[in-house]
Amino acid sequence: MQNGLPQKKPVPRLWVFWRDMGVVNLRSGKPTMALTGGAQQRLSDILPKGQTAQIELSMTDEPPLAQAIVIISGCAQEEATR
Repeated sequence: MQNGLPQKKPVPRLWVFWRDMGVVNLRSGKPTMALTGGAQQRLSDILPKGQTAQIELSMTDEPPLAQAIVIISGCAQEEATR
């Protein structure tokens, strides 16, 4: 402990590449992210035990610009199935 606070374990740096992330639509048409490879592994490594990731994605475009906002939340596994 330093300064009365527990020390966090260092998290090894893992590479995440754009090709490991993609936009997919749910059956409802709502966009979300599909993660593979290093992106999927990195998310799995940083999620607390017993939690599942919930990925929310919002996209907009007004040419010539486009914008996306991604929010990744950890949810208890029973919440994620609702």
